[in-house]
Amino acid sequence: MTDKQLTTARENIAGFLKDCRINANLTQVKLAELTGIDKDTISRIERAKYWPVLRQIVLILTTCGVDYRNVFKVKKDFRYLSLSV
Repeated sequence: MTDKQLTTARENIAGFLKDCRINANLTQVKLAELTGIDKDTISRIERAKYWPVLRQIVLILTTCGVDYRNVFKVKKDFRYLSLSV
């Protein structure tokens, strides 16, 4: 994967997470309170300035009412993971 493709992926993930937060009617401050993730980190994630770890992605999605299992498709053998954003 090229650097440009990685940047595009980070921007797509950032936009998706921001849309989830907005659709849940949450501010960055409230999302930070509910997830325990620092507000500045949430801001950096949404501006695609920081690669969130999986734990942060799952916390954000769950808090926003999005079932992470509908975003990540995992086969039962756990050798395949795809992101359907």
